[in-house]
Amino acid sequence: MRRAISGWMTVLCALAAMLGPVRSSCAQWDGYEPQFSSAQLEDALKSLELDLEQRDIARSLHEGYMSDHTRAVEQMKAYMEEIQRIAEATQNWEIWQETSEVWVDFQQYTRKIRDNMTTDLKMVLREDQMARWDRLERKFRRDQEINQNYYLGFISGAKVDLVSVLATAEVPQEVLDSIDSEVNTYEIELDRMLVDTREFIDEWEKKARDGFDFEQNMEEMTKVYGRGMELVGGIRDLNKRHADKIQTLLPEDIRGGFRAAFNEQAYPDIYKTNKVSVAIERSLGMADLRDDQRERLGIIKEQYERELSKANERWAEAKVRYESERTILSWQNGDEEPDWLTAARELRERLDERTMEKIESVLTGEQVERLPGRGKQTVERPVFGS
Repeated sequence: MRRAISGWMTVLCALAAMLGPVRSSCAQWDGYEPQFSSAQLEDALKSLELDLEQRDIARSLHEGYMSDHTRAVEQMKAYMEEIQRIAEATQNWEIWQETSEVWVDFQQYTRKIRDNMTTDLKMVLREDQMARWDRLERKFRRDQEINQNYYLGFISGAKVDLVSVLATAEVPQEVLDSIDSEVNTYEIELDRMLVDTREFIDEWEKKARDGFDFEQNMEEMTKVYGRGMELVGGIRDLNKRHADKIQTLLPEDIRGGFRAAFNEQAYPDIYKTNKVSVAIERSLGMADLRDDQRERLGIIKEQYERELSKANERWAEAKVRYESERTILSWQNGDEEPDWLTAARELRERLDERTMEKIESVLTGEQVERLPGRGKQTVERPVFGS
């Protein structure tokens, strides 16, 4: 059994190591977050339009749930701290292998108390409120899986929630109402795929706990990885397909904001706000900027945004290709970043470097010192007692 758990951890750590910032620790892949948060409770109160009596019952149920969850978290943290203490004292790091079964027990218990609470909550709902429950529950499941399902971090675009994208793009309510049928179809299809992915993970985790040795069966480990990539790739494709459809249904003046919000969720390392864009905006906001400087910076901004769009698109396409072609065997063999992915990334890096040089050539030395990352960086000190 111990060897089987070791094999399971080998699989998990191999997979988790590919996530980068998604999960930094293979031992704590699900974390301690409650599976029915206070924010979700408030969302339920609003979406279901509970009356005062129902709200009191719902808050009481949630208070009991949070008490049980907090107690379980405290027990789990105490256990992990003791494992860490023993490992450091004895230098026996293999003791960490024991934590895998306990983590599964913790996850199962916290899911159970969450399910018990929602079951009790549904008992006090009216028929018209129950009609809205399924959609609300899909939202909760979507939030939970996107935040906690480590498999979704394997492929860019799988951690996207188009409902959240629409909110980020600040699409007006009247437009949301007009596309609600398409959005609801997306929610249902995504929910089905998220449930399938969760069932797959639970199945092979149970297989490992029951004694199957993945470490000694590379064929089975490869199958697990391949099936996981197939499921997650399907979620990525679903998100892209519905994003393209929704974009065509939006008014033209909103489409750009929607696509930008989608790209930032799908490829955060590529499309997040970068230092060059910040430097351009900071420069244009300088009170002592001359008219000729402002004009030249405007030209630089226009050219950069045009070239940035192309560079980002090329980098994103290369990243999707890399994620699709990579296998667990190539990861184990320590494969290096392929030349075509490096070329796409470096194309963007060179664009950023050239543009920063152009910005600095327009500004005075004193103005350059005021750009982010330049000059002496300070943080305003607090005035205690004020």
